Amino acid sequence: MDFNCIHIDLTSFSFTSSDMNRYLKAWINGCNFRMKYLSLDLRPLDHKILTDGIEVEEANASIVRSYRIPILRGPCVFEGGTDILSKDGRRATFQQIIDRDYLDSDRRFSFKMVVWPEGGQ
Repeated sequence: MDFNCIHIDLTSFSFTSSDMNRYLKAWINGCNFRMKYLSLDLRPLDHKILTDGIEVEEANASIVRSYRIPILRGPCVFEGGTDILSKDGRRATFQQIIDRDYLDSDRRFSFKMVVWPEGGQ
């Protein structure tokens, strides 16, 4: 997935944990340089596969961070999340909130990723 977009919002795609792992690695290496926000509705991802081979920093759920995005009515809020750094030093946070009470084979949950402004979060 190589886009030249700032905001990416896709629904009803069947990306796997391995697909998303490849995307995160590509972002780390400079792909989608302009991206600031990614939103996908995906089946539950396996965090271990998602982060395989990627240096990550897990934020505690008590750490709440928000990012205002002009296309959204309110801020994108992360309670915890997983941080990664691109090779050029940009920091991003991603998170998928899964409601375990509603798991079934077709259920999709929001996966969000924000690239923080320089000096932010």
